[in-house]
Amino acid sequence: MTEKMLNHNFSIFIKDKKDNYVNFGNFSQLEVLQDSNSYFFSAGHISHEIVTHSKVPVGDLLIKLLDNNGKEVSILDGVVEEIDISKAGNDLSVIMNGSGLPLIRNEEVNIWKDRFTAFPKTTGLWRNDCFERKKAWLNVSLLDKRKKIASNKKDVEIDGKDIPDITSFYCAFGEAVFGPGGYAGKSLDALEDCLTGALDVQLPMNLVWKHSSESLNAIKSNGDYEQFETLQKIFDKHGVNLNLS
Repeated sequence: MTEKMLNHNFSIFIKDKKDNYVNFGNFSQLEVLQDSNSYFFSAGHISHEIVTHSKVPVGDLLIKLLDNNGKEVSILDGVVEEIDISKAGNDLSVIMNGSGLPLIRNEEVNIWKDRFTAFPKTTGLWRNDCFERKKAWLNVSLLDKRKKIASNKKDVEIDGKDIPDITSFYCAFGEAVFGPGGYAGKSLDALEDCLTGALDVQLPMNLVWKHSSESLNAIKSNGDYEQFETLQKIFDKHGVNLNLS
């Protein structure tokens, strides 16, 4: 099964025998063949200094996503077991195989496409998305390394009308703290990591959850209320004063 194609700039690095990552090549198209654990890269070139024959077994892998100015946007890491290189005329293509390749889900491809067109300038672009796309939004927000403003906010606010489940809470809280496209966790463990130094979050913090009754009723009906209770404990432990209004 071929997933949707992502057209952008990719720089591929593999680990050599000296344990250093060296550039394998640069491409502008990627198709993810998830059923066969394969990536298909095309429209690019490879570094002939490290490629000496048409089938190259490799190990650790880095795929760097670059913007139009060549600036690093994100890094995907994994393990590739085999690389097949083929050429037809001037067209070079590479197929990477391996069960350890980083997984790029279909919805994430769509969100990357949007972000390559323009990084979010307003919050809440995820608001009307389905559950799976919200999860994809969080995954992309985690991986997107473009500089966001470090948070020195001591007072933040989220709107319960946008939060029918805990996944929506993570989308809203990340943007409340870091602005459009912001990320501050996608699970209870990840949230706690962000509050304990993984991200530059200003603590103590006051968090106002507007329309919380409407939100918490929806969270209960979605079976997420136990997670909400654990979330409260994490906030209490790390200096986030939660005000349900």
